[in-house]
Amino acid sequence: MIYVFSALLALAVLICVLLNVSVTLKVQYDKQSNVFRCTAHYLFLTHVLAPKEEKKKKKSKKKKTDKSPKKEDKKTSFADRIRETGLVGFIDDIKDIVKGAWGLIVCVLRRSVLKEFTLHLSVAGEDAADTAVLYGMANGVLYPIITLILENVREYKELDVEISPDFSEEAEADFEFSAQLKLKPVRFLSAVFESREELGRLVSAIRK
Repeated sequence: MIYVFSALLALAVLICVLLNVSVTLKVQYDKQSNVFRCTAHYLFLTHVLAPKEEKKKKKSKKKKTDKSPKKEDKKTSFADRIRETGLVGFIDDIKDIVKGAWGLIVCVLRRSVLKEFTLHLSVAGEDAADTAVLYGMANGVLYPIITLILENVREYKELDVEISPDFSEEAEADFEFSAQLKLKPVRFLSAVFESREELGRLVSAIRK
């Protein structure tokens, strides 16, 4: 009986230690594939949280009779996406992500250390007047969100935020984002328990 108790005690101590080893969460905008990538790093392990990687299709052994050249899937750039949805639509997407899961975000931030936060946005419209309007809109939305994040995070270290207008001819909107958040699993579980309903909404929004 004493051996069973010792084993259970050792297991409990191990779980307690593991729950207090910090996890580093990295979020970065990938220009090439036009998606936000979210990865978690714990000890020597790395796991991609979003986006979901598509399973590779098995190659068919049958010979294809159609010799027509394959059409390559072109990945849209950030500028292409801006042309399709507009910068206003992009900013609205960010607002929806933050608004839809703000409770969870605050609970996590209050228990986290923000090791790095980089945001570079170059705003470009159809003409100078349009660029000026979009620039004012971007500042009016993004800076208050960043301020709220910094006010709620337990500690932050590196911060690099720049939003600038581009009035040059044939200018295109450009976007760069990366962030690193350090958090202990035990604190994360506590945050999830407090706002578990919003976790699903946040993951779904990031994966879009």
